[in-house]
Amino acid sequence: MEMDYGKVKEAVNLPDEQFASLIYAVVLASGGSQAQALAAKSNVYRIKRKLVDASEEDLRQLAGTLDPALLQGIMTALKAKEGQGG
Repeated sequence: MEMDYGKVKEAVNLPDEQFASLIYAVVLASGGSQAQALAAKSNVYRIKRKLVDASEEDLRQLAGTLDPALLQGIMTALKAKEGQGG
């Protein structure tokens, strides 16, 4: 599976509360613990800034380092949030 750059960039435009929920879901989908998911959820502004600053090439390189199952989990979480209207 390939990372959908557009979906990642669109996620940055979500309201903070929805973005935090997405980050929480992504961390859990990628095998992270609930504690890790909560920590990531509390860093919404920092994560958004990193995504805004990331180029498509940056995201492709990151995706290339991820286990395919992890990438699948991330993209599934992004698509699920999209299906929920955010």
